[in-house]
Amino acid sequence: MTSYRRTLEIKPDYAEAHYNLGFSLNELGLLDDAVASLRRALDIKPDYAVAHYNLGNALKGLGRLDDAVASWRRALEIEPDFAMAHYNLGNILQNLGRPDDAVASYRRALEIKPDLAEARNNLGVVQQEDLGLLDDAVASYRWALEIKPGLAEAHINLGRAQRVLGQLNHAIASYRRALEIKPDFAEAYSNLLFLFSYHALLGPHEYLSLARGWERACVPAQDREALCGPTGFFRTQRFLVDGLGWAMCREIIASMR
Repeated sequence: MTSYRRTLEIKPDYAEAHYNLGFSLNELGLLDDAVASLRRALDIKPDYAVAHYNLGNALKGLGRLDDAVASWRRALEIEPDFAMAHYNLGNILQNLGRPDDAVASYRRALEIKPDLAEARNNLGVVQQEDLGLLDDAVASYRWALEIKPGLAEAHINLGRAQRVLGQLNHAIASYRRALEIKPDFAEAYSNLLFLFSYHALLGPHEYLSLARGWERACVPAQDREALCGPTGFFRTQRFLVDGLGWAMCREIIASMR
């Protein structure tokens, strides 16, 4: 960033240097400063599509969703085939409760960039959660995974859809694959624990192992020690009680000490 600032001392109206500085500040989480630099770039070069796009990203980080949408729409007015702007716009529109508009944005992003796996995955989420199109959602998740097999979030979402469809073994396999890719994926642990607890599909010792995996993924070490003491069983016991009952719990925990 020092080089950008030095450049701007020499040439204050250098839009690209303001943009690069703003981009770097955004990456560092200095969002207010990023917004200021990106706006300066746009003062100098109003049709700078990527600056509008990254301004939208910074505004989203600040929770200014309507302003972010306006920035991405401006980027798309200048550069209609900006796939990531369509994708980000879809994400925000979903969050704002506009699923049909979100689907349109995801589909446009995929027309431009068919290998954008994250857009396929998020399209599936809207189809499943907002529109009730479960079969379409499964197709979207599978398509995302054909493009990017290591996308753990798509494995999780596919597992959730499979559970609703009653395909429990397939759902378990999807959750486990997510954990192979991302071993600290708390949501995968939670979904597996819910599935096993609700449907009584797992032996108690494996259930305990999963519960402790969830604990490691979700609870920082210092918090576990504060809550549980040296044995570290407080939260794990809660999962065991929910899933197995007190009697089985006591027997398993005693055998693990």
